[in-house]
Amino acid sequence: MKLKTVVLVPIVVAAVAYGGIKGYIYYSVKGELDKAIEMASPFARISYGGISSDLGGKLTVRKIAVTPMASNLEMRIEAVEVEGDGVGFLLDLSKGLDGSDPPPKLSASIWGAEIPVTDDLGSGFSFGPGQQAGKIAPKACTLGGILQHIGLADIGYSTLVADAGMGYTYDRDGGDVALRFDYQVEGIESFAMDVSMRGVTSPGMVAMGVMPTFQNFEMAYRAEPDYMKRMVEHCAKKAGKSSQEYINTLFSQSDAYYAQNLGFIPGHSLQLALKELVTKAGEVHIRAKPSPTLDPATLGMYKPEDIVRLLGLELSLNGRLITDLAFRMPTLAELTGSAKQVEPGEVDESEEPPKRVMHWRYVEVKRSELGSYLGSKARLYTSTDENVPPKEGVLSSIRQNVLSIKQRVHGGEFIAHVELNSLVRAEVLIPQ
Repeated sequence: MKLKTVVLVPIVVAAVAYGGIKGYIYYSVKGELDKAIEMASPFARISYGGISSDLGGKLTVRKIAVTPMASNLEMRIEAVEVEGDGVGFLLDLSKGLDGSDPPPKLSASIWGAEIPVTDDLGSGFSFGPGQQAGKIAPKACTLGGILQHIGLADIGYSTLVADAGMGYTYDRDGGDVALRFDYQVEGIESFAMDVSMRGVTSPGMVAMGVMPTFQNFEMAYRAEPDYMKRMVEHCAKKAGKSSQEYINTLFSQSDAYYAQNLGFIPGHSLQLALKELVTKAGEVHIRAKPSPTLDPATLGMYKPEDIVRLLGLELSLNGRLITDLAFRMPTLAELTGSAKQVEPGEVDESEEPPKRVMHWRYVEVKRSELGSYLGSKARLYTSTDENVPPKEGVLSSIRQNVLSIKQRVHGGEFIAHVELNSLVRAEVLIPQ
């Protein structure tokens, strides 16, 4: 046998095996994904552009579009990535991960999710200081409403662009687990959380009431100054006040107001910190190093000051340590009180007619009108050929008859420039 043949045979065999594995993964995942789409068809229309994988353990689904039947508003996702430890993970994933043991490593990411803004969007998407699990969303322009981004449509937002990721590593032999979660909403906020635990000997132990030992907890939250300023100015104008007067009003309320907006009643130092966050925005960092003797299941039995001590809580705002973390939990009357909280100068919305449900759709506009829609989502057509896709993104500027549009691509964004004279048609996403 010639030397050339000896060298080429293993290469060809490896190439065929590589292609065979990738083909098997592709068709297996595609089959499961198509089944899931069919099951969801009574509730939403779902499509995707393609599936790819690598033998390092990463699977990517691109160009996903989801349109709920109830709202008819399309949400687009540039890409969803799932990554584990090598090709074995992908083979398990193609079978549905039916094994009893979780993979030792798993991460999932969503890139470039374009989410249409609706009236109730803010109640479920913020992890900021105002978020409370299971709590009814507060009204716009209250403290909770600002922290939970209620009323985004009122200040001109039609679409949010977000990235998110989560993952874990699990050492079953040592019982150590590291969890992470993060997201960012372009121009509004970002959030990241890391948690490490020890003593997780079984994936289902928490469900059986056995609590692990928390070693470390870190959270970073950032509110973007431009967004916060825009929201505060809108609410201040609505209340007939200056921005500072409006903020002062927010933080001169009763304990019941804090209870109903935050779920707890902050002490003086925490109130000042929250006031700074609403005034200047910026970054909040929280770190906890719990006592080794602490049983997390018993936290509800302690007083707030003891919880701070046992968890080893540290909080900083814009790089400044907040040393007094005093707070208290509300009474049932404060949390569910029937007295309506209305800021001075604010219209009692209970006497207003119900707000019209806002729907968004693309509407054709004249080229001469595009300057009025800067900051809005748009589609720009430069050809009458239906096979030529439009440039789609956020209108950013018009200078010397050149229109700039900010477009999202996987992993980042870029600015495209279109001469106004080359436009065949322009559509802008506006409320109806």
